[in-house]
Amino acid sequence: MFDFKKTKGALLGSKGSSILLIAGMAGVLLIFLSQFWPSSSSKPASSAASAKTSTSDYAKQLESSLGGIISNIQGVGRVQVMVTLESGVQYVYEQNQKTTSNRTTTSGDAGQTQENTDNEQDTVLADNGSGAQQPLIKTEMQPPVRGVVVVCDGGNDPTVQDEVLQTVMTALNLPATSISISPMAPRAQTASR
Repeated sequence: MFDFKKTKGALLGSKGSSILLIAGMAGVLLIFLSQFWPSSSSKPASSAASAKTSTSDYAKQLESSLGGIISNIQGVGRVQVMVTLESGVQYVYEQNQKTTSNRTTTSGDAGQTQENTDNEQDTVLADNGSGAQQPLIKTEMQPPVRGVVVVCDGGNDPTVQDEVLQTVMTALNLPATSISISPMAPRAQTASR
């Protein structure tokens, strides 16, 4: 059990005073040295932005996912998928909005009322870690898919074509006119000697 009287007596003595002084100096030294250590908990805004998925990575991810799904359809066989995108990634930036309303009433014969409303929007800026300011990203929107090309072993079979078409239309919410399905070239035969 903790004995408060013994602890109080030890701290009030000359030996206790020197212990308190050393502990205080060590604390101040640690606080001073902490400014030289990089903080792992606060990421600069630029590193968060650089970690975003690039457009080409997004297209490759879609191609891989579609290829995996399509390859499981009966009769497809080998499959290759290419996805084209409309544009690059679009960012929506955080905004500060300020609205000011003025209302003026004129008394007299006409009794007119005039109301003016002013709206101001400013982009919110954040420190990127190196002292520079950059816009704060609120939302990142991946680009819409423009079209899909599927090349597969079963591309000649109308049943396989229809199933692949329905799968891609459903997965990406695309019209049939944006999807092409073609047969894959036969594998190269190696001549035995």
